[in-house]
Amino acid sequence: MSAKASASAGTVDADDVVATWKVPLKGKIYTVVFEHGSVLTGKRVIHVNGTAVVRKEFMFNLVGKEPFRLGPNNTKCQVSIETNSGWEMKYTLIVDGKPLDSHLRESKKTSRTWLPVVTGTVRRVVFEVGDMEVYVDGKRIETTGEFLEADDADTAGATSGSAHNFIIDDTVQCYVKIYSSGNRFDGLLYDLYVHEQKIERADLNKVLAAQRPDEG
Repeated sequence: MSAKASASAGTVDADDVVATWKVPLKGKIYTVVFEHGSVLTGKRVIHVNGTAVVRKEFMFNLVGKEPFRLGPNNTKCQVSIETNSGWEMKYTLIVDGKPLDSHLRESKKTSRTWLPVVTGTVRRVVFEVGDMEVYVDGKRIETTGEFLEADDADTAGATSGSAHNFIIDDTVQCYVKIYSSGNRFDGLLYDLYVHEQKIERADLNKVLAAQRPDEG
């Protein structure tokens, strides 16, 4: 019997869940859940934030690869299904051609994350370095750029910098300050200010461990 594939919004069958991953991508956090049935059912289901994006039955070859897309840019991903020397199943999530661990290491270089408390609620602010975009709780928001003179850029002695200004909850003034570290090893530095108070940068691994997935 041939494989049958579909995508739908369905509940997760906890008995068949074999792997769960959290993926930061373009300011959002996605939870990917993989269901893998027995040789009798041949089931393979991939859920993203609670929605089944891949659903296949009667895949009697238990190893293989299941491709899917993730995020607003339709980033190519796949679940790789292998067996080790003891015939135990091994599941690896590949994001944009790289294992998830490599993707996380790259994300730490290409984005900055903070968890400020705004109007009594912890918010997640992400600055995507390459695109110069700001996301608050997974939603991209508009910013206005501003050039900073040397005295405003950094008290440690940077020559110049810039600020990306934005507002949270209609009234809370925030900005990401970008300035030179003054040495070639550290390059540019990125700081978040909320009501002129500098916010400590959050550890991405701890953020992923505690954070619920974003909608959409």
